[in-house]
This record gives sequence, structure tokens and C-alpha cells, in this order.
Amino acid sequence: TKDDKVVVLLDFDGKKLKYTEKDKPAPLSYYAKTKLIAERVIDALDVNHIIIRSSVLYGQHSAGKLNFVLWLINKLKNGEKVNIVTDQHNNPTFADRLVEIIFALYEKDASGLFHVTGTTCLSRYDFAKIIASTFNLNSKLISPITSPELHQVANRPERVNMVTDKVKRISGLNTLDILEGLQKMKALVK
Repeated sequence: TKDDKVVVLLDFDGKKLKYTEKDKPAPLSYYAKTKLIAERVIDALDVNHIIIRSSVLYGQHSAGKLNFVLWLINKLKNGEKVNIVTDQHNNPTFADRLVEIIFALYEKDASGLFHVTGTTCLSRYDFAKIIASTFNLNSKLISPITSPELHQVANRPERVNMVTDKVKRISGLNTLDILEGLQKMKALVK
């Protein structure tokens, strides 16, 4: 049926180089544990469903809190210095492409678990430098720090690189690398 449920999740501990849908989740924080519980509840229901695991969504719009790219653009445009972590690596995901892929999966009546992220796994610091370059902003305002210096309340994995081969095969759509996603976003941002 097309009564699909869509949930966006991420719940790995960062101990492997790459994660597929077959890898066992190992959430580090309470928040990540609640996402895993939701995934298991949906999977246990007797309904056709799609579970999406994604990470670091960005795009030209934000609902409520600014996404990382818009936040950084605003800070750099205002000449503000920012500290960005060098030891957290993941696959930033262009939100518009995520939506296209979800619709493609829906139209193909796909079901199950899918990783839908960008293809580039990089540190937040490297991501910030590329954002500054793409949007012609002053990258000298970006300073590298480590996670302990940031004093984040929740534990975060050092590296979560999700493999998107399954979703490409089923949806027929490629996920985007970081340069493609940021260029598409730049064309949309006024």
C-alpha cells in the first residue's frame, strides 16, 4: 500500500569506516536511543513503511532553528568568528535531494530501511570551510576546535559514514556530494 510512514533517523556509534542498512545501530545518546526505539516500533507494525536514516540536513529553508549551512552563512556574513569541531565526521545531506528520493521511493512502492545522505563524509570544520568558499565568505573567521572544547551535553560519534548504495539502486536517484549539494543550494538562496 502507499500508507507509508517516513522517519528520519541516525543512530551509530562511529566505530566503523562505513555503515550500511545491515549494520547494527549502537546509539551513544538518549536522543539517538529514542530514534532507534521509534525505528523498531515502526518496523514491528504490520504496515508498509519507509524508514530513512539521514544526517546533517541543509538547504535554503529551515523550520525553526537554522540548519548548519544557514547558521554559518549568517555568522560569516556578519563578520562573526565561529569555532567548528574537527573531530565529528558525517555525510551532510541536501534536504531537497532527500525529498526527491523519498518521493521516488514512495512512487516505486518501496519499503524498508534506507540510508539517504550526501556521498561526502567530512568533518564539520572541513564542511564549514567548503561552505565559506562556495558562498564567497571569509573562511579566516572559522577556527578549528575539538569536541571536548565545545562542551556538548550529548555524546556524538566521531565518524558516521553511511553507504547509500541501496537507496540509489531502488530509487534510481544518486545522492549528492557536498559540492553538488552546496551549488544547488547556492542557486536557490537569494
